[in-house]
Amino acid sequence: MADIVDPKSDSFHSWNRAISAIMANLHDESLPAHLLEALRTIVPIDIIIIEILCRNNKTVIHYDNVEQERHKIIIEDYLNGPYLLNPFYQAFMDNVQPGGYLLEELAPDDFLNSEYFKQYYHASDGGSEFGYLFSVTPEIGVCIGISRSTWNPDFSAEEVNKLRAMEPVVRTSFLSYWEAIKGLDTSDQTSTSDLHQQIASAVENFGTSVLTARECQIAQLILRGHSSKSTAEKLDITAATVNTHRHKIYEKLDVTSQAELFSVFIDALSCSGESNFSDPLEAYHKLK
Repeated sequence: MADIVDPKSDSFHSWNRAISAIMANLHDESLPAHLLEALRTIVPIDIIIIEILCRNNKTVIHYDNVEQERHKIIIEDYLNGPYLLNPFYQAFMDNVQPGGYLLEELAPDDFLNSEYFKQYYHASDGGSEFGYLFSVTPEIGVCIGISRSTWNPDFSAEEVNKLRAMEPVVRTSFLSYWEAIKGLDTSDQTSTSDLHQQIASAVENFGTSVLTARECQIAQLILRGHSSKSTAEKLDITAATVNTHRHKIYEKLDVTSQAELFSVFIDALSCSGESNFSDPLEAYHKLK
């Protein structure tokens, strides 16, 4: 009589085999792929993207399994500037405690309704996302983002708990791998640092040529996915005052919605390297 395979036991053996592969490849460039396979023995995953987050340099995609037809939206367009709005990037810059987080645990309160979320998650069929966030040096962090496509169910509470329980394995194995590969290729660090500073400056100065300082603050928070209530709390003003400012922002920028505001923002960023204007919006209007 054939033995009946216990599914839990089978999963345990799969996990052991995956961990064995990780241990055997800690110093090999195949380590990220082995990490993905280990995670998949516990929780179904569609996409993994490993980002190297830098305080004074441009974000780098170290590894991903994104299909080529979706690569432009998820990777290329994202690296042109929107990476600065990513909640995981913001969390790293704000020195959030290292660990495993669902996207919505780090994101502003209205992020899931923001144009950023719609364009860089929904538009690319991105669904539920969980990320491991930790530092490799004081200036460099890592976000190992795993997600499911929109047609698959969100991570359940049980799955999230399993992913969090796996955090020490993910973090320590990647840190060992990082030490072995000596981090990023530094051959073009200066040029990417200059590009990062250019992009960061363009984001920070967006709208300064036509908006007041307070309106610029509010526009930035809107773009990041904050609601009127959250914006009011951050700036210690009333929600009604925020809405008044929002109306003036839309009027001055000749837009009628958050979607149009975000579109102008992205178009302006794309023009930021083509002029000496501090506000990319000036370059955008000049080139229109």
